[in-house]
Order: sequence, then structure tokens, then C-alpha cells
Amino acid sequence: LQMGITNICTFMVGPERWDATLMYEGVFDKPVQHHNMTHNQKGDGWKALQKIDIFHMQQYAYLL
Repeated sequence: LQMGITNICTFMVGPERWDATLMYEGVFDKPVQHHNMTHNQKGDGWKALQKIDIFHMQQYAYLL
């Protein structure tokens, strides 16, 4: 990074476990499992995933 030829980084939001229960403060009242939500989109399940996607993008924008 000091030479400016490989300015790359990884933005890790949470642990790399598919069964991790995460608390998205300000998004949900209780911890949720993102991975399980992606496999169960019956009814309005996609709305919860959309909230998480928006949260991730807001955090990324804040970082930049």
C-alpha cells in the first residue's frame, strides 16, 4: 500500500460462518441469520434481506 500500486482492501461485515447470528442495530429488534434468510424467501422474507442490503451499503458508504 505504501507504493500505491495495490490499493485494495477487504471490507468484512461479519464472521465467515454461514450460521452466524448477527445483530443489525437500527434494522432489526433481535439478532438474525442472514444465510438462513437467503434460503427462505417465502412471503415477505425478501423485505428483510433488502433491509440488510441497504444497511451494508450505508456502512460501506460511511467507510468511504
